[in-house]
Amino acid sequence: MSIQIDQEACTCCGACARVCVVGVIGQEEGSVVIHTTAPCLRCGHCYSVCPSSAIIPRYPGVLIPPVEEAVGVVDKDVLSRHLKSNRSIRLFQKTPVSIDIIENLLNVCRFAASGENARPVRWVVVNDPARVQAFSAGCIEWLSTIPDGHPLKSFADAILFLESQQKDIISRGAPAIIIACAEKQHITEHTTLISLIDCIIALTHLDILSSSFGLGTCWDGFASIFISMNPELAKPFDIPDELVFEYAMMIGYPDISYVRIPPRDPAQIWVAGSPGTARTPRQAQRERASR
Repeated sequence: MSIQIDQEACTCCGACARVCVVGVIGQEEGSVVIHTTAPCLRCGHCYSVCPSSAIIPRYPGVLIPPVEEAVGVVDKDVLSRHLKSNRSIRLFQKTPVSIDIIENLLNVCRFAASGENARPVRWVVVNDPARVQAFSAGCIEWLSTIPDGHPLKSFADAILFLESQQKDIISRGAPAIIIACAEKQHITEHTTLISLIDCIIALTHLDILSSSFGLGTCWDGFASIFISMNPELAKPFDIPDELVFEYAMMIGYPDISYVRIPPRDPAQIWVAGSPGTARTPRQAQRERASR
């Protein structure tokens, strides 16, 4: 059984039964019961909402912290400003990123949302600049072989031209790349997209969190595109055979500082059931004021 209940500590408030989406926990005649026939997702919601610490997780392979950690909520203005301030970094210092810092980051990313709480994300850390450079060089060599008439030809020529100007377009001089992977044995034709989405969600956590560690990130679309077309390009990353490359992110210490939030187009919002075209926040504000 994935969870146990300390009946002496339990107050029978029913919070755990309310948040259990698969019905493992129920409430019958004023007591909390566990239905052993239901599949526990190991999401931990019951543990998180219990006011009396009566839920005892017994998840296989999962380490339960010796001390309960309280939840926290960030001030909405602080978080909003942080999200608007987050930039893709394409100029990195040569300073290496220690594996200890990367492990701290990834240990937070493991709390990212996951479809059915499957948590398929596995991480490959490439914090050897020589391997990062070998990947970039391999991509350039491959792009130089693309023949005329190929759909990627004009794109390849543009990258090759920039590289000839001594600009690292592929890896942007990043000292490290973090790759989100999934285990092959868990991927089927029905779960392929779910695994990719879970990896993207986890990488988004990494992207948002990294600046609080003084780091910067950049989504590595080139790696994803090129490796999907030529898997041999991933050799410098030394990805274990049992894993599937899903998406990658460059990471390092920024070599440039941003001092202001750039302008953006207003959000285009359609409200279900309302006539008319998309509304911007300013239009919505004017409409409310005119009522």
